[in-house]
Amino acid sequence: QIPQTDFVIRLQENRMVHHQGDCQRIHHFLTHQPLQGEYELEIKGLNHWIRGGRARKRRKARRSTMELRWLGLDQIEVPSGFRSPDPTPPPLPGPLYCVEAKERAQDVPAGESPIHWRLLTSHPVHTMEQAQTIISYYQRRWHIEQLFRVCKKKGLELEAIQLEKVEALKRLTIMAIAAACQLMQLNLARDKASPGSIHFAFDQQEIQLLEQLNTKYEGKTLAQQNPFPKDRLSWAWWIVGRIGGWKGYFSQGPPGPISISRGFYEFQIYKRAWAFFSYT
Repeated sequence: QIPQTDFVIRLQENRMVHHQGDCQRIHHFLTHQPLQGEYELEIKGLNHWIRGGRARKRRKARRSTMELRWLGLDQIEVPSGFRSPDPTPPPLPGPLYCVEAKERAQDVPAGESPIHWRLLTSHPVHTMEQAQTIISYYQRRWHIEQLFRVCKKKGLELEAIQLEKVEALKRLTIMAIAAACQLMQLNLARDKASPGSIHFAFDQQEIQLLEQLNTKYEGKTLAQQNPFPKDRLSWAWWIVGRIGGWKGYFSQGPPGPISISRGFYEFQIYKRAWAFFSYT
C-alpha cells in the first residue's frame, strides 16, 4: 500500500515508465518532449568533499537559464533486480510527474558540466509555475541534509544516545531537531545581507550574554571585529562561530554547521554559568 504522502525525488536511473499508453525509458520520453519553458535560476556555488571520495566538488555560483520539460506518467515499472517478498511486485501507480531542468549550454562556466536535474514527483505539474515550484522544493535538499548532519555524529550525536523506551527516544529526537533548526538558523544567517532578526532565536537574557562574549572574542584589528548589526541574527552567528573555534577571518572561509554546533554547545554552558552567578 502506497502511503498518502507527496514527494520529490531526483531520478538517478533510467527507469521504464508508461506514458500515454507507451512503455519506454524515461530518458526517451524526455528527449522527445519539446521545450516547454525557460527561466533564470540562481545557482549556488559548491566547494565540499564528495562523500566516500578524495575529490572536491566545485561549482561556481552563477545565474543561468534553465530549460524546462515536464510530462505525466501513468506508472513506473519495478526494476528487474528489485528484491521483494512479493514474487510479482506491482508497478508504482500514477498519476506521477517528471520535471527536467537543464542548464543552457552557453551559461556553463569553462570546465564544468551543465546542471541537469530529472525530478520525479507526486505533485501535479501542468504549468510553468508548478514546474518551477518542484525545482524550488528540490533546491531545499541541501538544507535538509545539513539539518541531519547537525543532528548526527559530528553535531548533536543523536545516534549515540542509548535509551530503552521508544517514546523517550522520540521525545529526545524532537528536542534535537528543534535545537538543530536553531543551529541552521544561525548558519543561514552568515550572509551579510541576511534580514533575520536576532529575536528569532535568542531571548533578551541571551542577547545580553552575547554582548559580553562579543567583547571577549573581538580582536584589536578591523578584520577581527564583528561586522554585523547587533539586532541581526548574523551578529550572533559571528559570536557563536568564534566560540566554536573559528578565527574570525572571512578570507579563511566562514564556519560551517559543525563549528556552529560546537560553538552553540559552549554557549549553553556559558549561559548556565552566567545564570548561576547572576542568581547567587
